[in-house]
Amino acid sequence: MRLHSAAFERNLRRQIRQRLRRSPQLRREYRASRKVRTGVWTRRCSRLFWTGLVAACVLGAWNATQHAATALAVLNLWSLILALWAAQDLLGYLGGAPDLPALMVLPVADGDIVAWEQRQFVRRSGIVLLDLLAGLIGLTWLLRVALWGWWVAVALAALGWGLILALAFHAAAWLPRFPHRALASGLVFLGCGAVATRHLFDNASVTALDHLAPALNRLLPSGWVPSLFELLLPGRQWATLALLAPVAIVLGGVGTAVRVLRNRWSLDERVAPAAGDMVPGEAREVAPAVETSDAPASPRLGPTAIEELVGSGAGLQPLAWSQQGWLEARLWQWLEPRERVLAEFAFPNGIALTRPWWRLARLWAGASVVGLLAGRLEPRLEIAVIGLGLFVTLCQAVARVLDTGAAFRAMFSSGVRIPLHAGFPIGFKELAHLLLKYSAIQVPLLVPFMMASGALVGHLAGFGVVAGVVPGLKAALLLGAGRCGLLALAFSAGTNDTTRFRGRTILLLAVVLGQAGLFLALSITGLVLSYPAYAWLCVALAAADAYLFLRVYGRFYDANRFDLMSLPPSPGL
Repeated sequence: MRLHSAAFERNLRRQIRQRLRRSPQLRREYRASRKVRTGVWTRRCSRLFWTGLVAACVLGAWNATQHAATALAVLNLWSLILALWAAQDLLGYLGGAPDLPALMVLPVADGDIVAWEQRQFVRRSGIVLLDLLAGLIGLTWLLRVALWGWWVAVALAALGWGLILALAFHAAAWLPRFPHRALASGLVFLGCGAVATRHLFDNASVTALDHLAPALNRLLPSGWVPSLFELLLPGRQWATLALLAPVAIVLGGVGTAVRVLRNRWSLDERVAPAAGDMVPGEAREVAPAVETSDAPASPRLGPTAIEELVGSGAGLQPLAWSQQGWLEARLWQWLEPRERVLAEFAFPNGIALTRPWWRLARLWAGASVVGLLAGRLEPRLEIAVIGLGLFVTLCQAVARVLDTGAAFRAMFSSGVRIPLHAGFPIGFKELAHLLLKYSAIQVPLLVPFMMASGALVGHLAGFGVVAGVVPGLKAALLLGAGRCGLLALAFSAGTNDTTRFRGRTILLLAVVLGQAGLFLALSITGLVLSYPAYAWLCVALAAADAYLFLRVYGRFYDANRFDLMSLPPSPGL
């Protein structure tokens, strides 16, 4: 079924322009809504900035090492980030596209709607091709490749775009619960930190990337297509053409992944089966997945018992998440009565802390032991295994400490998107206090985790295990303090305070960027400064800066300086 008509859109635009010319009131409303288009152009310009930054990093890696494999490794890692983001965006298209409510009321099959959303996702992913073109064309120009090599670079960019989309479809189909966005964000912050501190550590990050570049380009699927660019250079190895085989396998399996996505997603309303009467407060066992015919029937309560339960309010008791572990019990005791109610709102499925941190500790310990044992065979293998384990566990630890639950989840209301907390009588201060306590209760677990991770990094870097413990402690404290600034940005993400370019917008951006820049500068200085007293002073000032920013933003927020309604952004990469 065809869900799009270009002729209908052209006719509709023409009629809208005619109505605008005839109605002065509509023209005034149109001029007042121009801020929406300004926001769209702002997002597009910021995305082009990332494209230029990637090209600059690719060329900078070549200038620093004179190795094409290192420059291609930068493009490889960026392609991996794009694939992870694309997988998350694809899941967002299938589960929360802005046009889904309209399509669901039409007599259209679910498979046609899913196919339509997938095509929309592919159309809006053209910026990925621009990123690859910028990197490969820039490298082609820098290396003075022959004219025919330019056409090969364009073909490789197109093939890389297809591979990224294929990896996104596979990840969405086979790993829908994988933390794609958390890992992608971790890679972005890791790359930004490496670029910002490369001169402080004598280009240690560039040296490490140059050392691991050949292995990364061969092992990561996102590096298979960029590796083919080496065939355009002198000293080419034709065995690199063998990478086309796994590329063909990944591209050939896209059809299966598409069918899995279409069969898995059902846009019908889910109706849960009728459950037996459950008395609140009683211990109950989880019912088996398949009930036998001779199983006893669920107990039924009489009308009098049901009326007593409703009148007593026993059925309105929150989830007993405070009994799930020691850490949950300590948090429950720390929270005030109002904050306990907010915790049920922000975390509707309950708060889980003890078990996830135990799983994180086991994963960290397992990766460290396997890496140390593998290092006896091959030093590079030790760095790869421990580095991958540290990166995955660090991303999970940061995501757990900075989790905000469903408090800032976007919901549509009358054509606009508002954060979930804006639809309820919830204040800035009380919600911020709850989330700060949620993070603070995990800092005692984050500190030993970061100290042990710093010791491992010190072992891998060769400057000693003990030397990495103190930076790990500082990083844990800075991460806990940075929660204040990130929490203010979480509130700001649900407002349209920057959609109109005015004097107040410039001042707001200056304050936000100044606070972020000051926090990063003080944090980096506190981590690398050799004088302990001054280093700890910088750490304390960074924490104070983050807390002060939260208080100042909260004052403007409570004064209703920001509008909590914003039009839904166009999904895409």
